[in-house]
Amino acid sequence: MSFALPPDSMLYPHRCTIWRYTETINATTGKVGAKSWVIVASGVLCNFETGTSNHGIAMLLRDEGDNQFSKDKVSFKLTADLKAGDVLKQTTGPEAPGFWEVEGEPQFAQQFGQYQQVMAAKKPVAPSGVS
Repeated sequence: MSFALPPDSMLYPHRCTIWRYTETINATTGKVGAKSWVIVASGVLCNFETGTSNHGIAMLLRDEGDNQFSKDKVSFKLTADLKAGDVLKQTTGPEAPGFWEVEGEPQFAQQFGQYQQVMAAKKPVAPSGVS
């Protein structure tokens, strides 16, 4: 008996753009130059799990800031380039266009194939330089 994985469109029904804050280094002086947000990848397949804490006490604590109830889970294929501090812009899905900041490095897991998951905090507005 063989097990066939569901298609990517079922595992990752949303799309997002990944933004990263970068600094340029002047090759001559070695000093830090301009700092800006750049797009790492766009149209990235993902799955935002944003409704996981919208009940009971979790709903009250969601607005309290830095706690496990104020974070959302976002799953990606292993090929996605993610780092702590990246900003995710959901381009398709129920909260598009919405912005999240990745908190911590990706965690790797295996369920219906291998994937990586990050915890992310929803931002009320996009950071300056991200559109």
